[in-house]
Amino acid sequence: MTNQHLQNPTLVKQLQDVYFLVKLLDGLFKIPMMNKFIGIDAIAGLLPGLGDLFTLLPSVYILWRAKALGVPSQKILVMISNLVIDTTVGSIPFVGDWFDFFWQANIKNMNIILRHFGLPDYQKNGSKTPSF
Repeated sequence: MTNQHLQNPTLVKQLQDVYFLVKLLDGLFKIPMMNKFIGIDAIAGLLPGLGDLFTLLPSVYILWRAKALGVPSQKILVMISNLVIDTTVGSIPFVGDWFDFFWQANIKNMNIILRHFGLPDYQKNGSKTPSF
């Protein structure tokens, strides 16, 4: 794939760093026979109250990196709303655990970043390597 942004090795490295953090949070383990991936965010959500706050910190770091990469404020606001929804609903016992399993705010936010640079969406295929 040819893309002008892929010619900037610093940008590619920063995108890869965010990608691997997103994978850790939302795509680390595959659920057998469901073709669904979960990460530390869904697992930590099983700890009432603390789990969602624990995973909010790396999620905010992703927002900070997006802003530093030049993602426009309007898109940052959408990313913030994804995290607010994730943290708010995710903190509800039982319902929040299921919600975290399906919502995956970090993948949504990674896709906003990737689309900003004209790159393909995050691949939920277990690949350890970004598709860019």
